[in-house]
Amino acid sequence: RDLKVIAVSSPVIEHPFVATDRLDAETYARVKAALLDIKGENKIKRLLTPIKSTLTGLVPVADRDYDSLRAMISVVREDEKRSIGEGAVK
Repeated sequence: RDLKVIAVSSPVIEHPFVATDRLDAETYARVKAALLDIKGENKIKRLLTPIKSTLTGLVPVADRDYDSLRAMISVVREDEKRSIGEGAVK
């Protein structure tokens, strides 16, 4: 509808599973192993496709994998501050 792409972000990790830092190491390891073990058509269909129909598996990530997302958020926040300062956004 007459929209034009002016920028494309780097890929963003979807559907992160997170744990509190109060979770004991053994439970964390067991849950992580169980999640990463979701393989095979039946398990994927039963456990992952209800989350997203195209989800085919889970992979481990590190905090640094979210650095590009943090950078995008920072740019948007700075732009919002600039716009508010110029009176464009209220």
